[in-house]
Amino acid sequence: MKKGVDPRVDQSRVSQLMSILNDGEVITGQQQLAPFGFPPEYRPDALVLPREGKDLCALVRWAQAERVALWPVGGCTAVQSCIGPFTGGVAVSSRKLNRILEVRPDNLSVEVESGVTAHQLQGALQPYRLTLPVRPPRPRESTLGGQVARNAAGPKALRDGGIRDYLLGANFVSPTGELIRAGGKNIKNVSGYDVTRLMAGSYGTLGMLTSLVFRVRPLPEREGLLIMSFDGYEPALDAARSILLSPYDAAFLHLWPAHLLAERGFPAGEKGWVLVACLEGLAELVREQAAALAEIAAQNAGACRVLFEEKYFDEYYRLYDAPWGDRGTGERAVYGLIAATRKSVADVFNGWVTGVQAIDPLIWADLGRGQVHFFLEEAAEETLFALRRLAAEHHGALRLDYPEVSYYRPAGPGSAIWMVQRLKQALDPAGILAPAARALKGV
Repeated sequence: MKKGVDPRVDQSRVSQLMSILNDGEVITGQQQLAPFGFPPEYRPDALVLPREGKDLCALVRWAQAERVALWPVGGCTAVQSCIGPFTGGVAVSSRKLNRILEVRPDNLSVEVESGVTAHQLQGALQPYRLTLPVRPPRPRESTLGGQVARNAAGPKALRDGGIRDYLLGANFVSPTGELIRAGGKNIKNVSGYDVTRLMAGSYGTLGMLTSLVFRVRPLPEREGLLIMSFDGYEPALDAARSILLSPYDAAFLHLWPAHLLAERGFPAGEKGWVLVACLEGLAELVREQAAALAEIAAQNAGACRVLFEEKYFDEYYRLYDAPWGDRGTGERAVYGLIAATRKSVADVFNGWVTGVQAIDPLIWADLGRGQVHFFLEEAAEETLFALRRLAAEHHGALRLDYPEVSYYRPAGPGSAIWMVQRLKQALDPAGILAPAARALKGV
């Protein structure tokens, strides 16, 4: 057995790859790889697209024998946020593992291959009026395997949680090339260690997913988008606390500067702050809860408007996915987020005022996930230090998405990163699977 990881994939190894993938595809050459959207600092020697789980098993066994790094890239939509820059090795895409295996409406579950997209799945569930409630960015391209690998959570995480909460079973290829079956097709099927949920958020470091079983649920009869306007962020946060403590079941609760919503055509005004909530369910229940939330807004000197038109939901999700639009990205511009807890969002806002800068109109919060997103036109080194300190004070993490993806988060004993590192060392000591995964990196 060879020692160390050799990143080079020359023509002889390409020939070996082609013999391994019976009906798959092997792509080499930077020009041929360009359509897959790899950033300049990500340069695999080859990209493979297996069509069968057995081919993926053979690929992993070959990589272990040859000591070649494998980079799981799913649908190639979130490579930068999941893996650090790399050169050489083999990128593995699940785009060809794209079959919907079984829809079970009576059991409220569905089984799919890992390369099925969120849009493709919803098309299969629509005739049964069912849905998987986790909505990713770019749903036409984002694969379900990629979403599980990073434990994706969409706009409605406040009520719906992340995709891990809907995962019933998973088949995956281990770092030794074995096909592992975990979980099952029913909700009550777990005994002993829940390996299925362990795969969610492992970023491809512990295995490569081939197929998945999800719990699904009925589509709501009615959706309402509540726009609650306030003169300042403090009364808006007071209203948010009351809503979060109330019995009313909001799917999400987000805090925005009014002008960002106004730019997208929402009736929000040009000044002040806006709480946006989503209510779903039976039409009568949605109306009753909307009236109750409007009363909470009024008690905090706010005004409320309820929107039911589908066009507003479509535009709102576009805003959620790309809140900064086409704003310039100068040499000193920075954007990213601070992830803490739901209870600490107000403290993070106040810390922004006292420790970073006065409240900037380019900052918004996902109150259900405890995240504060920001965009800074000018960010000096002392500003970045203040951001890291603010995240640490609230036992959270700082993620910068521009100018380059980077994370600042606890990695000591007992932390989530520490546990993934220990598992990785035990299961894949050679570091074949995603050795530069950001799930393995701490502060």
